[in-house]
Amino acid sequence: MKSILLAGLLITGGSQTPLDQLATALRAGFEAEDKGDGEALMQAAVTLRKIGARPIEGEPDLANLWAERARLLGTKETKLPLWRGRVLGPAYRYGELAANARFRTRQSFIAGQKANVVVEPQGGVKLELAVSDDTGAPVCQVSASSKSLGCQWVPTFTGTNDIDIVNIENRPVRFYLILN
Repeated sequence: MKSILLAGLLITGGSQTPLDQLATALRAGFEAEDKGDGEALMQAAVTLRKIGARPIEGEPDLANLWAERARLLGTKETKLPLWRGRVLGPAYRYGELAANARFRTRQSFIAGQKANVVVEPQGGVKLELAVSDDTGAPVCQVSASSKSLGCQWVPTFTGTNDIDIVNIENRPVRFYLILN
Protein backbone atom coordinates (compact mmCIF):
# COMPACT_ATOMS: atom_id res chain seq x y z
CA MET A 1 0.00 0.00 0.00
CA LYS A 2 1.46 3.36 -1.06
CA SER A 3 1.54 6.31 1.35
CA ILE A 4 2.45 9.95 0.83
CA LEU A 5 3.04 12.73 3.32
CA LEU A 6 1.03 15.82 2.41
CA ALA A 7 1.78 18.89 4.57
CA GLY A 8 1.98 16.75 7.67
CA LEU A 9 -1.04 14.58 6.77
CA LEU A 10 -0.40 10.95 5.85
CA ILE A 11 -2.50 9.69 2.94
CA THR A 12 -2.47 5.95 2.46
CA GLY A 13 -3.60 4.59 -0.89
CA GLY A 14 -7.00 2.96 -0.70
CA SER A 15 -7.97 4.39 2.69
CA GLN A 16 -9.33 7.70 1.39
CA THR A 17 -11.82 8.31 -1.38
CA PRO A 18 -10.90 10.79 -4.13
CA LEU A 19 -13.25 13.26 -2.39
CA ASP A 20 -11.31 12.87 0.89
CA GLN A 21 -8.02 13.23 -0.98
CA LEU A 22 -9.30 16.38 -2.68
CA ALA A 23 -10.35 17.94 0.63
CA THR A 24 -6.98 17.04 2.17
CA ALA A 25 -5.05 18.43 -0.80
CA LEU A 26 -7.01 21.69 -0.77
CA ARG A 27 -6.50 22.14 2.98
CA ALA A 28 -2.78 21.40 2.63
CA GLY A 29 -2.38 23.67 -0.40
CA PHE A 30 -4.05 26.68 1.19
CA GLU A 31 -2.04 26.14 4.38
CA ALA A 32 1.19 25.85 2.35
CA GLU A 33 0.27 29.00 0.42
CA ASP A 34 -0.21 30.93 3.69
CA LYS A 35 3.14 29.66 5.02
CA GLY A 36 5.08 30.06 1.76
CA ASP A 37 5.98 26.35 1.77
CA GLY A 38 6.96 25.54 -1.82
CA GLU A 39 7.44 21.79 -1.28
CA ALA A 40 3.96 21.38 0.22
CA LEU A 41 2.45 23.57 -2.53
CA MET A 42 4.02 21.38 -5.21
CA GLN A 43 2.82 18.21 -3.48
CA ALA A 44 -0.74 19.59 -3.24
CA ALA A 45 -0.63 20.49 -6.96
CA VAL A 46 0.56 17.00 -7.89
CA THR A 47 -2.13 15.40 -5.70
CA LEU A 48 -4.89 17.48 -7.35
CA ARG A 49 -3.75 16.27 -10.77
CA LYS A 50 -3.29 12.64 -9.73
CA ILE A 51 -6.87 12.37 -8.51
CA GLY A 52 -8.20 14.20 -11.57
CA ALA A 53 -9.56 17.21 -9.68
CA ARG A 54 -10.54 20.13 -11.86
CA PRO A 55 -11.73 23.61 -11.03
CA ILE A 56 -15.38 24.40 -11.62
CA GLU A 57 -15.72 26.35 -14.89
CA GLY A 58 -14.45 29.91 -14.53
CA GLU A 59 -12.37 29.18 -11.42
CA PRO A 60 -8.56 29.20 -11.29
CA ASP A 61 -6.71 25.93 -11.80
CA LEU A 62 -5.07 25.49 -8.40
CA ALA A 63 -2.82 22.66 -9.60
CA ASN A 64 -1.16 24.94 -12.16
CA LEU A 65 -1.25 28.00 -9.89
CA TRP A 66 0.31 26.19 -6.91
CA ALA A 67 2.96 24.49 -9.05
CA GLU A 68 4.00 27.87 -10.48
CA ARG A 69 4.11 29.48 -7.00
CA ALA A 70 6.15 26.54 -5.72
CA ARG A 71 8.66 27.03 -8.56
CA LEU A 72 8.87 30.76 -7.72
CA LEU A 73 9.63 29.75 -4.12
CA GLY A 74 12.57 27.69 -5.41
CA THR A 75 10.98 24.26 -5.30
CA LYS A 76 12.33 21.80 -7.84
CA GLU A 77 9.94 21.53 -10.75
CA THR A 78 7.73 18.48 -10.69
CA LYS A 79 6.05 17.43 -13.90
CA LEU A 80 2.32 17.43 -13.28
CA PRO A 81 0.44 14.36 -14.52
CA LEU A 82 -1.92 14.81 -17.46
CA TRP A 83 -5.67 15.12 -16.84
CA ARG A 84 -7.38 11.74 -16.85
CA GLY A 85 -10.43 10.21 -15.29
CA ARG A 86 -13.96 11.34 -14.58
CA VAL A 87 -15.94 13.61 -16.89
CA LEU A 88 -17.55 15.65 -14.11
CA GLY A 89 -15.32 15.37 -11.13
CA PRO A 90 -14.00 15.61 -8.68
CA ALA A 91 -14.17 19.38 -9.00
CA TYR A 92 -13.58 22.26 -6.64
CA ARG A 93 -14.17 25.96 -6.11
CA TYR A 94 -12.55 28.23 -3.57
CA GLY A 95 -14.49 31.30 -2.54
CA GLU A 96 -15.34 33.90 0.03
CA LEU A 97 -18.76 34.89 1.28
CA ALA A 98 -19.50 38.26 2.83
CA ALA A 99 -21.42 38.44 6.10
CA ASN A 100 -24.98 37.07 5.70
CA ALA A 101 -24.39 36.39 1.98
CA ARG A 102 -25.44 33.53 -0.30
CA PHE A 103 -23.54 31.75 -3.08
CA ARG A 104 -25.32 29.65 -5.71
CA THR A 105 -23.92 27.45 -8.45
CA ARG A 106 -25.57 25.03 -10.88
CA GLN A 107 -23.79 21.74 -11.44
CA SER A 108 -24.62 18.64 -13.48
CA PHE A 109 -24.71 15.14 -12.04
CA ILE A 110 -25.13 11.83 -13.88
CA ALA A 111 -28.11 9.53 -13.24
CA GLY A 112 -27.32 6.39 -11.29
CA GLN A 113 -23.93 7.63 -10.05
CA LYS A 114 -23.46 8.75 -6.47
CA ALA A 115 -23.25 12.54 -6.23
CA ASN A 116 -21.31 14.24 -3.45
CA VAL A 117 -21.26 17.92 -2.48
CA VAL A 118 -19.01 19.00 0.38
CA VAL A 119 -18.45 22.50 1.75
CA GLU A 120 -15.48 23.19 4.02
CA PRO A 121 -15.79 26.52 5.87
CA GLN A 122 -12.66 28.09 7.29
CA GLY A 123 -12.20 30.16 10.42
CA GLY A 124 -15.06 28.81 12.53
CA VAL A 125 -17.84 30.63 10.64
CA LYS A 126 -21.12 28.73 10.26
CA LEU A 127 -22.49 27.97 6.81
CA GLU A 128 -25.65 26.25 5.60
CA LEU A 129 -25.82 23.99 2.55
CA ALA A 130 -28.84 23.17 0.40
CA VAL A 131 -29.10 21.23 -2.87
CA SER A 132 -32.21 21.20 -5.07
CA ASP A 133 -32.94 19.47 -8.37
CA ASP A 134 -33.74 21.20 -11.66
CA THR A 135 -37.43 21.44 -10.70
CA GLY A 136 -36.54 23.23 -7.45
CA ALA A 137 -37.38 20.23 -5.25
CA PRO A 138 -35.03 19.86 -2.28
CA VAL A 139 -32.46 17.05 -2.54
CA CYS A 140 -30.52 17.77 0.63
CA GLN A 141 -30.35 20.43 3.33
CA VAL A 142 -27.64 20.68 5.99
CA SER A 143 -28.06 22.77 9.15
CA ALA A 144 -25.58 25.52 9.98
CA SER A 145 -22.15 24.27 10.95
CA SER A 146 -18.59 25.57 11.12
CA LYS A 147 -17.35 22.08 10.25
CA SER A 148 -17.54 20.15 6.97
CA LEU A 149 -21.05 20.09 5.46
CA GLY A 150 -21.96 17.41 2.94
CA CYS A 151 -24.74 15.95 0.82
CA GLN A 152 -24.78 12.55 -0.90
CA TRP A 153 -27.46 11.17 -3.20
CA VAL A 154 -27.94 9.13 -6.37
CA PRO A 155 -29.75 11.17 -9.04
CA THR A 156 -32.60 9.38 -10.80
CA PHE A 157 -32.09 11.47 -13.94
CA THR A 158 -29.05 13.25 -15.37
CA GLY A 159 -29.52 16.95 -14.86
CA THR A 160 -28.48 20.08 -13.09
CA ASN A 161 -28.79 20.86 -9.42
CA ASP A 162 -28.68 24.19 -7.61
CA ILE A 163 -26.17 24.26 -4.78
CA ASP A 164 -26.71 27.05 -2.25
CA ILE A 165 -24.19 28.00 0.42
CA VAL A 166 -25.33 30.57 2.98
CA ASN A 167 -23.18 32.46 5.49
CA ILE A 168 -25.49 32.98 8.48
CA GLU A 169 -22.99 35.00 10.51
CA ASN A 170 -22.06 38.68 10.61
CA ARG A 171 -18.50 38.13 9.40
CA PRO A 172 -17.02 36.99 6.08
CA VAL A 173 -15.89 33.41 5.54
CA ARG A 174 -13.57 31.63 3.11
CA PHE A 175 -14.74 28.21 1.97
CA TYR A 176 -14.13 25.57 -0.59
CA LEU A 177 -16.74 23.56 -2.40
CA ILE A 178 -15.95 20.01 -3.53
CA LEU A 179 -18.07 18.10 -6.06
CA ASN A 180 -17.95 14.52 -7.21
